Amino acid sequence: MAGDQMKTCTKCNQVKSTEDYHVDRSKSTGLHSHCVDCRRKHMLAAYPSYYARRGRELLRSRYQTDEKYREKQKQKSRSRKAQ
Repeated sequence: MAGDQMKTCTKCNQVKSTEDYHVDRSKSTGLHSHCVDCRRKHMLAAYPSYYARRGRELLRSRYQTDEKYREKQKQKSRSRKAQ
């Protein structure tokens, strides 16, 4: 799409150039409905909490299934308590 075309962001309702939108081939316009700035704000707000939660789940799962990892973590805990 040419940069001189305009599109309204459905998040902030500002009219911006089509260059301010990510490509999304599944959409009829070929562009995402939210501008780059709004998507960036959303990603920064949403994903740190997702990855933190997912990381905890992975560690919990590993602790339950990996005996060597579990023993290593217990040793770390014991050494911290001894200090």
